[in-house]
Amino acid sequence: MRKLHMILAAALIMVITGCTPGGWGTGTPSGKAFKTFTFPNSTETTIDEDAHTIAVTLPDGTTDVTALVATFTTSPGASVDVNGTEQVSGTTENDFTSPVVYTVTAADGSKQDYTVTVTVAWTQKADFGGIERQAAVGFSIGSMGYIGTGYDGTEYKNDFWEYNPVRNTWTQKADFGGTARVDAVGFSIGSKGYIGTGYDGANTNDFWEYNPVRNAWTQKADFGGTARQAAVGFFIGSKGYIGTGYDGANTNDFWEYDPVLNTWTQRANFGGSARYNAVGFSIGDKGYIGTGAYYGFFTYYKDFWEYNPGSDTWTQKANLDSPLPFGGERSAAVGFSIGSKGYIGTGTRVYLIWGIFPVTYYWQDFYEYDQTADTWTIKTSFPSPRYDAVGFSIGSKGYIGTGYISASSTVYYKDFWEYTPGP
Repeated sequence: MRKLHMILAAALIMVITGCTPGGWGTGTPSGKAFKTFTFPNSTETTIDEDAHTIAVTLPDGTTDVTALVATFTTSPGASVDVNGTEQVSGTTENDFTSPVVYTVTAADGSKQDYTVTVTVAWTQKADFGGIERQAAVGFSIGSMGYIGTGYDGTEYKNDFWEYNPVRNTWTQKADFGGTARVDAVGFSIGSKGYIGTGYDGANTNDFWEYNPVRNAWTQKADFGGTARQAAVGFFIGSKGYIGTGYDGANTNDFWEYDPVLNTWTQRANFGGSARYNAVGFSIGDKGYIGTGAYYGFFTYYKDFWEYNPGSDTWTQKANLDSPLPFGGERSAAVGFSIGSKGYIGTGTRVYLIWGIFPVTYYWQDFYEYDQTADTWTIKTSFPSPRYDAVGFSIGSKGYIGTGYISASSTVYYKDFWEYTPGP
């Protein structure tokens, strides 16, 4: 009798196992499923068996999605069609201007529809783990991204979050070691992260180091310049840099941080006009600062400058010109670099009609800077306009998230997007 019970139990386990996901459980029966689905040059494919959707990302610079040829594999014996037209892997073209529904038919005649959506350059990822906010800081350390501090419309923030691009997940880390604040500066040097300056009810100049291994913050030497907000920061090699910003007046001083000596050294002033809410990033052994605004005078900038730490000199480069009204002039944009290219996008600008009536523009355009050619190229726009977002890069991908807009209504964002550059 005991042996019979064991046989019956084993049979029941086999039936339950066989029905998931093929019959009684969730997901698609194994006989009518896509195993793989790609396009030439596609950079990412997500097959969701619960929703029966396939999301494919193509790199920036892809201009035509009207005749894409999919390469796919299915369950053995299955056939595929689109609106009754048989699909041959690697051969059949389709127009992906809008989502396309593929139907997989199993050997037993049962069917399953998959909705395939193609996007160029931008892929939405898991929302930022904290509450919506503006003017936070963002940077990457190794293969992880980080966002913290900012303002959510009610209070300044000091929470700090880590993004894992492989798992597409956010994990809350130790709160930033200083006071809750907005408009701080953040960057990384090697295996450590740094946040400093900003506004917590008053301008600040404290400076903190984050150790991701210990998940701990350590206060370092105060920033060498005056307490300020809305400055820019980046790293070049083993040194960090902070410059520009607003300390009660617009500034253009520029400082170098040595993490080994824990010291600040003043370097040559930024080559352009004093400003705040500019963009800063580095490419290789050079640093860059551009755009921004002059507080209090509705003056916005589109100039762009290169810093050479070896000679401690600034050289003006090509302006961020744009086909949009007022060109590339903007404040509180996002900037980061991927490999040998730099990127700037989003931001805001206020224009006075007849010199009296202010009209605010919010941008979502996005540009690539070629360091060798000293040229800007307009790329695929960020999915929605905003300013005071954060951006950073991890490996060959860029990321933008959070931010703010105040048009017909005030919106604070927590959405998060991945950018795939073109070849």
